[in-house]
Amino acid sequence: MQATCALLSKDWDASLFFMFEFVLVVYLFNDYKNPEYVGHFTNCAEANKYKQEHYPMHQSSICLMEDYIYLPEGLIKKEIK
Repeated sequence: MQATCALLSKDWDASLFFMFEFVLVVYLFNDYKNPEYVGHFTNCAEANKYKQEHYPMHQSSICLMEDYIYLPEGLIKKEIK
């Protein structure tokens, strides 16, 4: 019962329950050999919205689930809300 009360409390932070599992990658000038990591998002709709706002000149991008792609060791994960 205490866990339920904690979830209903107005002091809890909803952002703690979001998982940033989706990765947005953009390609400069359609050069598919050099992808540019943008960040992690909660879903691809948010990632594509971010791309349109911040990378309007990039023609190509892809949003993929983190579990199914290779990310370099030591990559600093950028969680974009």
